[in-house]
Amino acid sequence: MYKKILFMTMMIFAAAFFAAASQQPEIFIRLHNQQVYYDGSDITVQVELRNTGIDPISFKMADNRVHNIRLDVRTLANDPLEECDECIKEFISSQPVYYSEIRLKPGEQFSFLIRISDFVEIERSGKYFIKAWFFREFRSTREKPAGSNVIEIEVAPPVPMEVEMKVSAEAGVTGLKPEPIYPDEVIRWTIGSRIAAESALNAVEREKEWEKYFLYMDIEELLIKAGEDKRAYLKLSETERINKMAEYRQWLVDGEKDKDLLLVPTRWEVVKTSYTENSAVVVVYEEFDNGRFVDRKQYSYYLRRMDDIWKIYDYSIMNMMEPEGQ
Repeated sequence: MYKKILFMTMMIFAAAFFAAASQQPEIFIRLHNQQVYYDGSDITVQVELRNTGIDPISFKMADNRVHNIRLDVRTLANDPLEECDECIKEFISSQPVYYSEIRLKPGEQFSFLIRISDFVEIERSGKYFIKAWFFREFRSTREKPAGSNVIEIEVAPPVPMEVEMKVSAEAGVTGLKPEPIYPDEVIRWTIGSRIAAESALNAVEREKEWEKYFLYMDIEELLIKAGEDKRAYLKLSETERINKMAEYRQWLVDGEKDKDLLLVPTRWEVVKTSYTENSAVVVVYEEFDNGRFVDRKQYSYYLRRMDDIWKIYDYSIMNMMEPEGQ
């Protein structure tokens, strides 16, 4: 009787082990940065491997993802794109494959980024449909891969001049790119940059800090909320809108617009952050010492998440108390 129970227990553990070893994770893909792509754009895809089952899942993840991932990229006419030469060379190389053992418990997921150009070459403009296949034990095996959802991208012809102007108007010339940080970190970055711009020792450093200050701002939305006629603005051409944004941005630097937004606090503290999936409010206590009295205000910054980047699109101010000495 004891041997029978022991045998059955061992069989159960063995079945569980092989189930965990053979079960495929669910694969889901999405564009890392949803935007307009042009010939030559670096298109990045986020891959998520999810364990939606009830048992742990184990798999090998190669340092070079081409051993685990195959991209099926098709045109509007359903013609598949061929894999790029570098991808094929890596796949058929006799060099050892370096990898990590990944184990996902039920409900866990493993995410990473891949560049489409590492797998296929998109050589002309048009619409493309992308599906990913994940191989748990590398593509060199005969195992059946797990297939992802299908996403689509549209690649436009080479970048026109007005688009380059828009990039310059919105992001400046320093090459800074926003990162997917939390809403309160966005506000700390923004206020810190404004303070640094005020205390910069020369024009070059001041310009760099101003670029950082605008990095997480939705300039277009702030422009409209500053009093720009929205209907009239939307009727403008793309170039005219770009010029309007550049003009508004310079007004902010010169202190001619939204002066309350540009005040430099002598003391400040983030006191509350609340947010849902795509909107957030960060409340900040700020003090302004002008030498005669200390003005205390509560700023509420409103942010919206766009392509995983939180950006400030509005703000409100509440005076905490009457200025001292009045």
